[in-house]
Amino acid sequence: MNTIKEKITAGVLALMKPDAKIIRKFKDDDLGPYFSTIFFWQEVKKYSESALDAAWKIAASAKVVPDDDDLRDKGQGEHIISDSRQFSFIAKVDKPRQTFDQETFIKQLAERFKLNEELLTKMAANCLKDSKPPLSKRILEVGK
Repeated sequence: MNTIKEKITAGVLALMKPDAKIIRKFKDDDLGPYFSTIFFWQEVKKYSESALDAAWKIAASAKVVPDDDDLRDKGQGEHIISDSRQFSFIAKVDKPRQTFDQETFIKQLAERFKLNEELLTKMAANCLKDSKPPLSKRILEVGK
């Protein structure tokens, strides 16, 4: 176990072992073992996401890492930004997503074909359809 990554992995996985007494055995509870494991990782994820966000903000305020706009200015691709003895900071800039601007389309269509813009806007509104609703799942700790 030489790398920091190996130490983190071993430490987190050690918390899952029965002798760590975090995830306990559940008598007369068929769902407890499943829900406790989900709850464990859910809480690790929540803590790690906020800690990661805070760490990036600290590095940015110390001017150790460039801001996001400066990184995007490097163009598409994967870029090595800086190195320390043990780490490399790599930023990947993807192709920008394209979005459809309905208002611009309607204006151009109305202008080119001499159509009523208001009527086209109403027609476009009638063509909207719902997507799958967003879904979030979580386990709450409610017992003793």
